Amino acid sequence: MLIVPTARAPRVGRPMMAAKTVSEVIVCTGSLCTEQDSGSGALDLLADLRSRELPFAVVESPCLNACGRCAMVAIDYDDGSSSLVGGVDRCLLKLGLDKLD
Repeated sequence: MLIVPTARAPRVGRPMMAAKTVSEVIVCTGSLCTEQDSGSGALDLLADLRSRELPFAVVESPCLNACGRCAMVAIDYDDGSSSLVGGVDRCLLKLGLDKLD
């Protein structure tokens, strides 16, 4: 089980949010997402995540309908909430993972 913190550092006057448990990561494999992120697009991210022994499912979607300037990833949590993350580096950061060489 991977626990992902939802807030970095507490701010004055704001309580720190509880950590969330990731249930599934969905990587967009639409044509824009696979061609972006300076050569390390969605397919590279998908291969990277699938090569790891992660405690959640890593699946692909033909399109997340969030086309932008980078690979798009949906992170679903056990509590039913989700995050939409753009870019390989941001996705790995959000999951608390290091980039594979």
